[in-house]
Amino acid sequence: MKIEKLPSGSYRIRKTYKGQTYTVIFDSKPTQKEAMLAMAKELEKAQSIKTNLIFQKAAENYVDMKRNVLSPRTIKEYTETVNRFPEWFLKLPVSDITQIEINKLVNELSKSKSPKTVRNYHGFLTAVLR
Repeated sequence: MKIEKLPSGSYRIRKTYKGQTYTVIFDSKPTQKEAMLAMAKELEKAQSIKTNLIFQKAAENYVDMKRNVLSPRTIKEYTETVNRFPEWFLKLPVSDITQIEINKLVNELSKSKSPKTVRNYHGFLTAVLR
């Protein structure tokens, strides 16, 4: 683990874990042990957030994150899309959503929705999960 000094005088530690980069900033130079403990705490915090997050909350967070970038009409449509997902899917923890659940959702939506609408749902779903 490399400790970098930033131009501001702070110290930064970065670690990539499962394709995600985690960063911890210190005001003074940390010891190797302090750095390891802080990074472990950061990874643990990130994992607990992911395991407790249900799809409905993740989708609402996604819409809020995009609120300043998208048009008001798109935001309204996204919000309505979240509420149109089946109840069983909204309550699934994000960490438990697999391709099987996505296929089940697509099959269920295909019964009553047009192919274009199903494609839009799937696109929204994949954006939220990313």
